[in-house]
Amino acid sequence: MRNGNSNFQQAKYLLDSKGCFIIENYNQSKPFSNFFPGIAGIWGIPMWVFYVNRGQCIASFGIESKDNAILEFQPANKAYRLTNLQGFRTFIKAKTKEKISFWEPFQNVNSLSSYKITQRMSITSHDLTIEEMNHTLGLGVKVNYFTLPEESFPALIRRVSVINLSRKNYNLELIDGLPAIIPFGLTDGLNKNIARTVEAWIKVDNVRSHIPFYHLNVVVSDKPQVTHITEGNFYLSFEPHQQKAQVLTPIVESDCVFGTACDFIAPERFLKERNFKVPKIQQTSNRTPCAMSFVQFPLLPNKQRELVSLMGYAYQQDELPKIVRKVTAIGFIERKAQRNRELIEEIKNFAFTKSSSPEFDLYCAQTFLDNVLRGGLPVTLHTGEGKVAFNVYTRKHGDLERDYNHFVLTPTYFSQGNGNYRDVNQNRRNDVWFNRDVTDSTIIN
Repeated sequence: MRNGNSNFQQAKYLLDSKGCFIIENYNQSKPFSNFFPGIAGIWGIPMWVFYVNRGQCIASFGIESKDNAILEFQPANKAYRLTNLQGFRTFIKAKTKEKISFWEPFQNVNSLSSYKITQRMSITSHDLTIEEMNHTLGLGVKVNYFTLPEESFPALIRRVSVINLSRKNYNLELIDGLPAIIPFGLTDGLNKNIARTVEAWIKVDNVRSHIPFYHLNVVVSDKPQVTHITEGNFYLSFEPHQQKAQVLTPIVESDCVFGTACDFIAPERFLKERNFKVPKIQQTSNRTPCAMSFVQFPLLPNKQRELVSLMGYAYQQDELPKIVRKVTAIGFIERKAQRNRELIEEIKNFAFTKSSSPEFDLYCAQTFLDNVLRGGLPVTLHTGEGKVAFNVYTRKHGDLERDYNHFVLTPTYFSQGNGNYRDVNQNRRNDVWFNRDVTDSTIIN
């Protein structure tokens, strides 16, 4: 027990029958960092994603390298401190005839909160799921993350489900998303050293179409030439199970939610307004933007509602209408979730192992996947000179504990990245066992 509060729960670790690593009450466990594979298939554009076991877990993500972050890259020690405030947030007003209750799930407040809650984190090789049950209100929230496979644009998909476990009829108001998002063109060095100055270059376009497009107007440099930026990061949210999925009105100005709470500790404006509405006019330039959505709906007993959000990158703003039509189509998200799992399992199955120890079997498959990320997976290309083995998916270690490494995941089909000579040699020495077309190419140039 801590402070004599009976709401405090000890962390527990277990492996379930499906091979998921589970941490019960993960906010009370020892901190650790991890990452998604960053694999979108041969015909997909990858995204890097790092997470920790605090708050809503996603610590940073983006494309190619730290210089193209969508959520700022933070080393592990800072990520443990900042993720619960600067990462994804969910604010809920649960209304009944008797009262209005405010709840922010996934925060580390068990020893302080009057609510009795339990939290769970489920980790696989291909996705991440967190759950919180508020036993006092009789409500639950489940969040699932995975990266979009086999598409011409990269994106992180976030699925939020709210479940009514009680006998009460609730009317819910919900705000969900990122309190701060990095516009395209804002490099890691600029963001960490002159972030205030660079706010003068920030612009958010396409807000009226409900798919905000975040970028700098021009490249920030001390040169006479002016280079305009047409690329951008985008955000959109929708309810997937409605008859016609409507993209929700975005919130791009953090003051609309947090008011004077510049530290993002509390959503002051949301708390003060009895019936919150997204302002018709928002500041869309010269300040650090946010990427959040507001939705309200009734939630009857034993029912649930789902909200899907995508944060990604587009080469130009004209691509956004096509992206929206594709991702909001019926069944698209479910199909991509399934395909993402299949892609990672196909790689792990190169080292499929069946023994008397399920833990050992999972270890072998995961180890092979980790080695692929260091040395690459040899795939066969048919050329005019015959078959050639080409290694995809390789990259340098870039996890939050190895913050010194400049990792690269090229945003292209057949993606690969930079690597250390020792790592590549170490992890390619047995490639010929998995693809005979490698022949002697790894030892003879």
